[in-house]
Amino acid sequence: MKKVAVLVILCFYSILGFGQISVNTSLPMHPLHVDGKGNNPKDKAPSAIEAQDDFVVTKEGNVGIGVLNPTVRLDINGGSLKVVSTGNDAGKVLTSNGDGIAEIKSLPSVLPAVIGKFNPGGVNSTTTNPEGSIFTNATITLKKGKWIVNWGLTLSVRTNPIWLTSYLSTATTTRAENGFIFLNGGASKPSIGGNLWPGYAFLWGSSLIEVTNAEVTINILVKNTHDWSFTPSSWENYLYAIPFK
Repeated sequence: MKKVAVLVILCFYSILGFGQISVNTSLPMHPLHVDGKGNNPKDKAPSAIEAQDDFVVTKEGNVGIGVLNPTVRLDINGGSLKVVSTGNDAGKVLTSNGDGIAEIKSLPSVLPAVIGKFNPGGVNSTTTNPEGSIFTNATITLKKGKWIVNWGLTLSVRTNPIWLTSYLSTATTTRAENGFIFLNGGASKPSIGGNLWPGYAFLWGSSLIEVTNAEVTINILVKNTHDWSFTPSSWENYLYAIPFK
């Protein structure tokens, strides 16, 4: 019993004298130094390999795991970090909030780009409804969220240079925005347009929209003016949408 008391007293005075606590090492490098395997040298600082099983706390309060001289608050070398939560956290990530507090949260849902389709069947401008709209047989179905819709149409113009417009619609014969809205700063009836010359011409552009329904199918219409035709199977045609926040 006397021997135990003496050892305790010696350890106490050792801590007071040197201000260091060591476990499994006779040469602590910091106020708290734990050598997991006890493989550190007795007369010099351990190598990087020997320190891989060490745990230290520096006088600055930095913690090192497998790192002898940590320079940040928590410095970990080797292996992986495991955080166990009581909730169902599959697929979630460790993040930091505005106060620097770590939280396990789900990432915001990321929607992939969506490619539209061009159904068979060529279309031509007509004289029966000269101020109406013509459906190009091109459609795209989008889920709720904000989208940049991009499309390009190869047209055959048969008369003098013309100004032609194209737009998005949930109807096939007229403009309609059911289940989506345009994000264009308040402009009335947003469209894409271009000055097209006789022969083959390309009409292209994009519109920013927000789908407010769970899902909506949007059609590509062209203004029924002048004399032109459109073939959905033309190689240059494209229609796709990219989500954004």
